Amino acid sequence: MPRLLLLLFVLFCALAFSVNAQVPRKMSYQGLLTAPSGAPVPDGTYSLKFDIYNAPIGGLLRHTETQTSVSVQRGTFNILLGTAATLTPIFSESLFVEVTVVSGPGIGSPVTFSPRSELSSAPYSLAPWVTSGGAIYYSSGNVGIGTTNPSDLLTVGSTLTRGALAIQGSSSLPPVLGLTDNRINGKTWGLYSGGSSIGDFGINDALAATYPFVIKQGSGNVGIGTTSPSYKLDVNGAINASNILKNGDPVATGGEWATYTPTISLDGPGTAPTYTDASTVTRFCRIGKIVFINLYLRNNTGGTPGSGSGVIAISLPPGLPFGANAPKYFIPGGVWQNGFSSISAVMVHPYYNSNTTFALYQPTGTFTPLTASGQDQAIRLIQVQFSYEVD
Repeated sequence: MPRLLLLLFVLFCALAFSVNAQVPRKMSYQGLLTAPSGAPVPDGTYSLKFDIYNAPIGGLLRHTETQTSVSVQRGTFNILLGTAATLTPIFSESLFVEVTVVSGPGIGSPVTFSPRSELSSAPYSLAPWVTSGGAIYYSSGNVGIGTTNPSDLLTVGSTLTRGALAIQGSSSLPPVLGLTDNRINGKTWGLYSGGSSIGDFGINDALAATYPFVIKQGSGNVGIGTTSPSYKLDVNGAINASNILKNGDPVATGGEWATYTPTISLDGPGTAPTYTDASTVTRFCRIGKIVFINLYLRNNTGGTPGSGSGVIAISLPPGLPFGANAPKYFIPGGVWQNGFSSISAVMVHPYYNSNTTFALYQPTGTFTPLTASGQDQAIRLIQVQFSYEVD
């Protein structure tokens, strides 16, 4: 019976089990065809069929291809398996190549050479992947991209190479990175680009089919419990926070007192007075739509006097302006004050000045605003308590 003597069965292996289309799915294969006497077959062009099985005899056929124009010189041939038919990732088990001469010089009918030749370890070292239908997988260890020491199932990058993972969406569906907790009561979350709306970023609850967290494109507004945030942070639901700041100043919520530093300015000509202790003893508290103010100002221990006829304007707590429909003029909710100086006590009342400031008025025969010069002459210490309405 004719036989196949395998001289060098793997010269080069470049099996493409990655998605890189530039890497060929081919393997170099060389052999020697001899007659039963041991003499090489005649020179010429042959048609050779290559079958790869998972056993030396019988077994399952893993790959087959026929190459019709194989040059044979002094019995030797050199071909690339995968030229006539694509080599799939089959190198997860022992494999054996069977060669059949379909036609050629002196060949009247197909002749199968034996025994089958076993593939060496070279192809396996480059392709430890397993195919299952249209899928491919590797379950023998960690996979590294850009690293020779992967610490997890998939490690991308190292201290020398920046890791980058690009996930593309199709023309009809957005890209998604899914996270599934397979424990009891676990959930599946998806990180979407354009999930809730094209251009937005969202975190999807797969079970509830909702987006509890969204970042809008363009505005950058963040929505929690809403996919249409109108503000930098828009929450549909209750918020529990130990402290909330606006421009570094605390905002009181839930009936708790907080302090703020009021800004003193003048509406009109002159120089505004400055006060001490305002940042530590001026307090405010918001309950629902009502804000309570306990204002304490003094300038007799380090402050500077004011001058001019400008009306003293004092800022409200940050982020809490007068409500659009709130009563103006005399600020409602109860007014108590004490104004003291070395000369006499002077009654002052808080009075609407602008959406973010209030003024102090004195009932001295006629109701007149407290000016910078008037404060310096009559009042060194001011304490005012009042409330007002916000939106």
